[in-house]
Parts: sequence; C-alpha cells; structure tokens
Amino acid sequence: MVTLGLTTAYLIGLFHYSRDRLDALIHLSLRTTAQTFAHVTHTVAASNTAWRFDIVNTLDEPHLRASLSGDPVFSDEPYRSPYDQVFREHIKRESHSNEMANVRISMVERPPMSTSLHRDTVSEWFLHVLRTVYRLPVHLNVRMSVPLNSGGWLNIAYVIPEFPAELWSPSLTTVGVMTISIILISIWVVRRMLSPLDVFARAARRFASDIHAPPMPIRGAAEVREVAAVFNDMQDQVRSMIRSRTEMMGALSHDLRTPLSLIKLRTEALPSSDERTKLLSSISEMEFIVSATLGLARQAFDLEDRQDIDLGALIQAICDDASDIGNDVTVMPLSGKIIIHGQPVALRRAFSNLIDNGLRYGHRVRAFLERTEDRISVRIKDDGPGIPDEEIERVFEPFYRCDRSRSEDTEGTGLGLSLAKTVIENHGGTVELNNEATSGLTVTVTLPR
Repeated sequence: MVTLGLTTAYLIGLFHYSRDRLDALIHLSLRTTAQTFAHVTHTVAASNTAWRFDIVNTLDEPHLRASLSGDPVFSDEPYRSPYDQVFREHIKRESHSNEMANVRISMVERPPMSTSLHRDTVSEWFLHVLRTVYRLPVHLNVRMSVPLNSGGWLNIAYVIPEFPAELWSPSLTTVGVMTISIILISIWVVRRMLSPLDVFARAARRFASDIHAPPMPIRGAAEVREVAAVFNDMQDQVRSMIRSRTEMMGALSHDLRTPLSLIKLRTEALPSSDERTKLLSSISEMEFIVSATLGLARQAFDLEDRQDIDLGALIQAICDDASDIGNDVTVMPLSGKIIIHGQPVALRRAFSNLIDNGLRYGHRVRAFLERTEDRISVRIKDDGPGIPDEEIERVFEPFYRCDRSRSEDTEGTGLGLSLAKTVIENHGGTVELNNEATSGLTVTVTLPR
C-alpha cells in the first residue's frame, strides 16, 4: 500500500507538473512570436517602400509566412483567455514606437502539416491526454495584420512549432530515482515497525509447544516494550495456574491414595468371596484412575527436560516390547536416524498409549514412518472396528470413552488419547484419527523436525 500510494502520488504530481511545464512553453512561444512579429514589422515599416516586397519574400520559412496587401487579410478575433491577452501584452511591449497601434490579431488551432507529428507513441499519447484534460492549445497558429504608415497592410502568420513529445523526460529520471528511494526507505521503516509482530508470533508458537519458554526480550518502542511485558506476565500467570492445578491434583492424589490403601488392606483381610474380589478390582481401578489423572496433570505442565531423540528407535523399542508379550505389532522404519528434540519419557508414553489403544480394540498394529523436509509423520494402523465419525473429536476429551469401547473386554480410563494428544501438541505436532474404508483406524502423528 505504501508503494502504491507513493507511486500514485508521484504520477499525479508528474502529470500536474507536466501541465505547468507545457503551459510555460506555450507562454514562452507566444512571447517569442510577439518578438518575431515586432522585428519583422519594424524592419518592413522602416525600409524603403521599393524594398518591402523583397524583404517580405525573403521571409519564406516553414513556420513563418508574410505578405503585403491593400486590405488586411486577418481580422481581429479574440482567442480564449489567457493566451490572447498574454500575446497582446507581449505585442505592446515589443513594438517600436506606435507601429502596432491598430494591429489586428487572430489565433486559431490547426492540425499539423507534417505526418511525422502523428506518430503513435506513448509520449505523444501522454501529451495528447495532457492537452485534452487541461484544454491546452494544440498546433497554435498566430496571425496578424499590421497597418503601414505609407499605406497598405503587412500580414504575418506564424505556426508555433510542435512541442517535443518527451515533454517530461528530463525530469522523469530524477523523479523516478526519488520515488524508488522513498519506496525503499518506506519499506525498510515499515518492516522495522512490523518486526515486533514476528517476535510475538515466534514467542507465542514457542510458548504453545514449551510452557517453560523463556520470556520475550523487552526492547524497542514504548508500545512494543509494554506489549512484551504484558505477554511475559501472561506466560507467568499461565504457568502459575497450571502449577497450581498440578499441585492440587498431586495433593488430591496423595489424599486419595491413603484411604484407598486402608480400604484395600481391610478388604484383603476379609474372607475370600466374590464380593471381596469385586471390591479389590474396583479399588485397583480407582488407584489406576488416580495415577492416570496425576500423570495427565503433570504432563500438561511439561516437567521433563528435552533432549535429542531418535524417534525411529523409540517407536521400534515400543513395538519390540509389545511383540515380546505376544502382540502382533510391526514397524516399517526409515533408513538412517530420525532425530527430534523432545521429552523421551513423555513421547514413549504417548506412542505406547496409541499402540496399546490399537491392540486393545484390534488384533494387529502396523506403524509407518515418513519423513519430509521439515516434518515427520508416524501412521499407526489397526484392524479394529474404528470410531464413529461423530465421536472422532470427542475421544480426545479426558475420561471420554465411545460406545464401542464400553464392553467387558476393554479396560481403561479414557485418558490415553487425551494424554497422547497433550504430549504431541506440547512438541508442536498434531494428532489425527481416520477410519479406514473397510475396517480399522489410522492414527497420524505429525511432528516438526
């Protein structure tokens, strides 16, 4: 917008400047014409009567014609102001004594005599537009009849030469250089003004993937420093809120574990029975839920340090562990190492949850790794029943279990996918679920390299 605005302003300014220059050239031509007429008139009037015809005959030029006659050839026809008035004032100033007291002046516009003036060029088109918009004279012919003291009339006609089509070319280079310079300076200034937005964007992305991201540097203009300070305060408040939630969950887990342990001990002291077995199973499930909830809260706060990880080796190890206990799990690794910067324990927990989820609802899991210039994709396919399309997004909610998983053969708290998504998003990645055309579910994890 700055470039367009400056360019438009300078083009309009150049157009107006060209008008003033052309108008000045016309006024200068009228003055020169008045001087020429005054000199010719004085020469003819001051010469011998017998020589006047010879003098007039020598004035045979493309733009100048002169003749002697008994009666005036041209009548006094006022031309549009201000050119007629300017020319008459020049005639009065340039005339000798009283030679042009009763002069008759006529100015008309005529088409050019030379076909070379009809060349179709951009410059001449510009000149034509300029004259049309500002109603400037085109091919002006100045004609005058002057009475001589000895009798008779001197008739002079002068065609003002065509102005050059490159009317504005001498100033175009200067204006162009000035315009380009101002545009470059404006772009540099605007980029410096907008550079804090890039810093804010990077800081926001960094904070979205790492809750322990360092604060923004407070520098620049007063407004930028104020926004940076507010952003840093927001980071501290978010961290404080999540820490408070984590501490609350930890305290709640600790408080629940003690009575659960007492209940479990007292239950185990009861005589063996079906009710005792059911109670112990319910207590174990409650303990598992408390531990999973605490793990989710801790993962949300992102407490683990980050380091370089070979993602291919990590997934291979998870699949090998699952295969060792009799599960049908295979991985299609890539050649070479796939190094990412992240939390090894958290990522292992996330991919273990995704693979275990596929094994829980299916019988076979296949993992595929793909690599691009800046992203790494991990696709985990199972042959289970899939997830209803209307519930695909809801399964990421904590403690949510869709209807297909609510059966006696499946166990869990509904926190596995939620925990996996939290871990992946903390690493700047995404998780997508897609049902296969025939059967099964594909989980696609995308992580930055």
